[in-house]
Amino acid sequence: MTTDPRETIARSPMTPAQMLVVALTIALNALDGFDVLSISYASPGIAKEWGIDRAALGIVLSMELIGMALGSAFLGGVADRIGRRPTILGCLAIMATGMVMATTASGLAALSTWRIVTGLGIGGMLAAINAVATEFANTRRRHLSVSLMSIGYPLGAVFGGIAAARLLVGHDWRTVFYFGAAVTATLIPIVFVFVPESVHWLVRKQPAAALQRVNRSLAKIGYAATDALPDIPAEDRGRAFADVFAARQISGTVIVTLAYFLHITTFYFIVKWVPKIVVDLGFAASSAAGVLVWTNVGGAVGGAVLGLLTQKYSVKTLTIVVLLASTAAVAAFGRTPADLQRLSIICGLCGFSINAGIVGLYAIIAQVFPTHIRASGTGFTIGVGRGGSVFAPIIAGFLFAAGYGLPIVALLLGLGSFFAAGVLLFLRLETDQPTTERSGRRVVAVQIPAPGHARQEALMRTSHSRIAPLVIGLALCASAAAAQQVPQTATTRPPLVFKEEWRLPPHEGAPTDDNMRFTPAVVKTETVEAKVYGPGSSFVRAAEHEGRIDLWTGLATSPVAVTLRDKRNYVDLTGLARLRWMVRTSSIHTLYPVVRLADGTYIAGNRGITTDGEFVQVEIVFGGMRWYKLDPAKVIVTSEVKNPDFSRVDEVGLVTLAPGGGHGVAGSANMSTVELFAKAVPR
Repeated sequence: MTTDPRETIARSPMTPAQMLVVALTIALNALDGFDVLSISYASPGIAKEWGIDRAALGIVLSMELIGMALGSAFLGGVADRIGRRPTILGCLAIMATGMVMATTASGLAALSTWRIVTGLGIGGMLAAINAVATEFANTRRRHLSVSLMSIGYPLGAVFGGIAAARLLVGHDWRTVFYFGAAVTATLIPIVFVFVPESVHWLVRKQPAAALQRVNRSLAKIGYAATDALPDIPAEDRGRAFADVFAARQISGTVIVTLAYFLHITTFYFIVKWVPKIVVDLGFAASSAAGVLVWTNVGGAVGGAVLGLLTQKYSVKTLTIVVLLASTAAVAAFGRTPADLQRLSIICGLCGFSINAGIVGLYAIIAQVFPTHIRASGTGFTIGVGRGGSVFAPIIAGFLFAAGYGLPIVALLLGLGSFFAAGVLLFLRLETDQPTTERSGRRVVAVQIPAPGHARQEALMRTSHSRIAPLVIGLALCASAAAAQQVPQTATTRPPLVFKEEWRLPPHEGAPTDDNMRFTPAVVKTETVEAKVYGPGSSFVRAAEHEGRIDLWTGLATSPVAVTLRDKRNYVDLTGLARLRWMVRTSSIHTLYPVVRLADGTYIAGNRGITTDGEFVQVEIVFGGMRWYKLDPAKVIVTSEVKNPDFSRVDEVGLVTLAPGGGHGVAGSANMSTVELFAKAVPR
């Protein structure tokens, strides 16, 4: 064979060995998804063992992203200098070392260091495997191969997260890293045996014994040997990273880097904030993890679907469409009500469109950068994007802190994908298929059936027609596994535990401040007991306003707390549990939720209720706020209580931290009809 072997690979049907190489890039990319989600599972155990707060833990969680950015930017160029295969093997060794050594860390500094090391390996590997998926595929299947490689991330996140969760049952957080190191180390001999050096890279760089090495690689993937290599000028062989910014390349580099940076900002807003947002809507942390799993399942399906569509449609056009869909999906997420099924569906759609956008961008990046700078260019683009992704959660946090609601924050962060689509409009591609190079010039590779390959081509058409159900089946397996792993939380409001409408206490004569004072007799429901707390709480009285009976704090000489308890049961206030109360506040009075936990601890939440003198029915969700220990005798708050257990609550109510003002202008609080929706837990 004397034809340029790159053209032979480009126009011939893919062999089983080539398909195996692409499959291994999926597995390698899955390591990234596993590592990201596994640290989220391990972090609670780390925080508990070392007694660190969320701020310190957040530093550890960001170290991996920093390592990835550095690894992509700097180690990607190594793959263009020494080859794809040794770079991947070296990065796997770095990753395995970082994971193993993380288990030996006894403090934040050491753990952060080894997380950076792990991130370096992942970042360098990502740049190399994008080049491998591109260069081991033929022209017709190149975009599909890159797309399939990209779905490894969400699949790794799903299956890796499930594995991590199971490992943590009965084991400490170090087990997660041991498992990751073992899987990574297992892939080293597999890559060594089944992934030869890229023929494209060998032909372009032509290192020592290039012809023999090319023929070894051709034989590995099922092709005949070649007699000679095309003539590549020496100056072209030595060109590398600097060409990423050469005059003829700079526009493409800037456009794809900016587009990736903008879109990955939207991606990391969803990945990092979805669990917190779902918890703030009143769901348990386990339910939040389940929603994130569905986001990744949607991402796997979206990446596969876009890859299949690239067989018939322009990858640039498809990518712009899914980027616009990402903005719409994230904006819709911001307006989704607190319904677990709806949240799971919309987050699945977010994952579908966002990951499809990443897949499309990977395919475009592989097309924009020629062989000799493909890994360098990919690494630079991913490095800048991953580095910028650090700011996405921070920007969202500042917007929330500034008082913006979820609809506005989601819309603003979703605009990253919108602007990415706009940037891609300026990108000009010579063709919508990847290209090869010969003698320093780009040559479009045309799909021409090779002699003797007619039967193989027919078989390949059949095999690729089965890719869609295979990928969908894999995603459904992930869904089933996720459904079994993640504890199921009710998606509808739990039943009514009690409803209390109060009544006036027994008295003689006309109602007065004295004979209307609070007594246990004001409770109308036999199975409910009410309590009042505070030195001046004996002045709390029952009163009638707007046809309803309520408890009024206007005469109390101290802050007052009012609680209710079911005599038969504790209550589980996790998930969709709600306290619905008709209340009125005036002047500076603000009501805060208060509960008595099963262990006797009283805590007050920091989410205040004011109504400006009008009766308003409010609903209180107990998740997503900060809680502080309450002294029931003095009704003052003291230290913060981390992660209170709301699965067994004894009393639930409201507290006002301002004393009453009599019948004057200092204000008061009225607490009328109250309903509690929760799961009853027998005492």
